[in-house]
Amino acid sequence: MTFKGEGADDYGGPFRDTLVNIVKELETGVMPLFIKTPNNRNEIGNHRACFILNPAVNSPTQLDLFKFLGCIIAFSIISASPTPLNLAPTFWKQLAGD
Repeated sequence: MTFKGEGADDYGGPFRDTLVNIVKELETGVMPLFIKTPNNRNEIGNHRACFILNPAVNSPTQLDLFKFLGCIIAFSIISASPTPLNLAPTFWKQLAGD
């Protein structure tokens, strides 16, 4: 992997940094895919740093972004490269069919 203008040898580090940066953008609200959990908004209870999927997302572009997010999650699982998505446990339980 080559990053233009950066002297990085790829032993996994630059790619992991890219995934971390994508997640940070998702969690800062730049893209409307996630919203804070009630515990995150009110700073009470467990899982205060967690997010949930935004139920108001409905445009074709936003739905395509969810598909891209699914690709990132799938790649992370297949490649054993953890992506630091701070999603609520209920999301992961639904994803696992639990």
